[in-house]
Amino acid sequence: MLAKRKQSSILFSFLRLVSSHREKQSEQKSREKQRKMMQELDLSQRKFCEAPSGNNIRLLAPAGCGKTLCLLFRCKQLAERSLHSSRPRFLIVTFTRAAAGELRYRVNSDGRFSAIRDLVEISTLNAWGLRRVKSVTVVKPKPIVSKYEKYLTMSNQLQPIWIKYKFIKKAMTEKRNKSVAPCILMDVIDAFKSLGFNHVQHSNLGRFSQHLEKLQELDLTWNLEAQFEELAKLGVLDTKIIGNGAEVA
Repeated sequence: MLAKRKQSSILFSFLRLVSSHREKQSEQKSREKQRKMMQELDLSQRKFCEAPSGNNIRLLAPAGCGKTLCLLFRCKQLAERSLHSSRPRFLIVTFTRAAAGELRYRVNSDGRFSAIRDLVEISTLNAWGLRRVKSVTVVKPKPIVSKYEKYLTMSNQLQPIWIKYKFIKKAMTEKRNKSVAPCILMDVIDAFKSLGFNHVQHSNLGRFSQHLEKLQELDLTWNLEAQFEELAKLGVLDTKIIGNGAEVA
């Protein structure tokens, strides 16, 4: 009986060694395959793809420089790192349907990315946001796209909000601005949301300033300044304040 137990123990130990050896071989093959693929990229592209996870990274390049390829290699690289943990999920959002279609085609047709096909969700920003809103609401929301829809939304649905604020109310009701102010203000709201501002989270100057500092670190305040200029044209903000670079609340 003891001999059989000893034989079983030796057998299990041998199987564990074989399994461990196979795992190491698989990891080595995976690393070698990944290394060969990464050789297709230049130094700056490899830095982007191999950067540590958990950090905000911005990739800037003109059209045709391989941003799409780098983005998919980045996803693949992160997936490769998590072989022994839970498989990650990736959300890739674009501004246009054409860009989303290009990404889907790359993922589905290029064998190099077969390992992440089931891990990647590709969508336009508007389509993804609309799906999430629909999933938590009873009514069916409708995207506000046309100028007429923006005009009606700002003039009617949002009136109980903007009427409380003196300068916005003035911009909305003055004859010279009445036809253009609603659309401009809706575009400004969209721009602020695109920059990550949230009327609930950033309801006071302290939280607003904290988020503003993050945008400054990412060099994205130029877009914010453009929105301030639009508000100044409507008389909602003082151009002198903006010009002097002072805080605007």
